[in-house]
Amino acid sequence: MTMKTRKAAVLLLGASIALAACSNAKNEPSPSPTAAAPSPQASASVQPSGAAPPAETGGADNAGSGAEAGAVRYFGEWKVTGDVASTPVSAGPDESLIGQEASFSKESARFGDAETANPVYEEKSLTAEQFAQDYRMQLSDLGIEGESAQTVEIKDFAGPSGMFFIKDDSTLLMILDGVFYELSRA
Repeated sequence: MTMKTRKAAVLLLGASIALAACSNAKNEPSPSPTAAAPSPQASASVQPSGAAPPAETGGADNAGSGAEAGAVRYFGEWKVTGDVASTPVSAGPDESLIGQEASFSKESARFGDAETANPVYEEKSLTAEQFAQDYRMQLSDLGIEGESAQTVEIKDFAGPSGMFFIKDDSTLLMILDGVFYELSRA
């Protein structure tokens, strides 16, 4: 093999490896949708510090919210007031959750007896199309109008409200065993 042929072979091999690596990154299989884990389009981990929440991406009703400027929308005291809707595959409503209290703040996240200190909140925007694919129902079934909904996941939280949807400044929706429960400000 001549020196030119050897160089060409090495360059061709290097290009092939680089192309294969790029190809594999783009062709990874997407996870199958489940009723318990949405796959939102955009996300951001946040450790709320009282700063203004991210700009609204649609879906939540902010009219007459009464929330203080600079406050995180979901911080505060909440109470489960009832079940709103169920996915096609659900365990059915758990009446023992009605009346349970929750609290979300920078210092702690609590639902009933489950509590996590210094929680990390991850806010995501879930499109109406992705919601329909993941949950096999429409956002409007939850009373959320618009093309997307904001979700909040509390990392490393063992309580049942470790992930919830923000319906408006006075209402959160959590899902447990395929049933959406409404949490109202206490």
